[in-house]
Amino acid sequence: MHSRLLALRLSLNTQRRSGQLRSHSTKHCKEIATRAELDPAAWHLHRFRDTAATRWLRAGIDVRTVQEWLGHESLATTQKYLEPSKETEKQLEEMKLPF
Repeated sequence: MHSRLLALRLSLNTQRRSGQLRSHSTKHCKEIATRAELDPAAWHLHRFRDTAATRWLRAGIDVRTVQEWLGHESLATTQKYLEPSKETEKQLEEMKLPF
């Protein structure tokens, strides 16, 4: 249930109002990035949704469940988070599979 509440919060925090993200949340995100000496242009609210979706899928949560949590109409939208991690790719390379 905790993950579902987190997904709901992420979803609500990134809802568009009049075609723009809620300015207060966006401004807050940029301020935090600036204080952390990160490029504020690279930090936006959707990045947190992306991270959450990727982590849920890598943790084994069913893709349809994540789709529902994020409110994606298309399964293909959610499936973009199924890309293998760099660690997984490295492990596969080290296995030297014959195909």
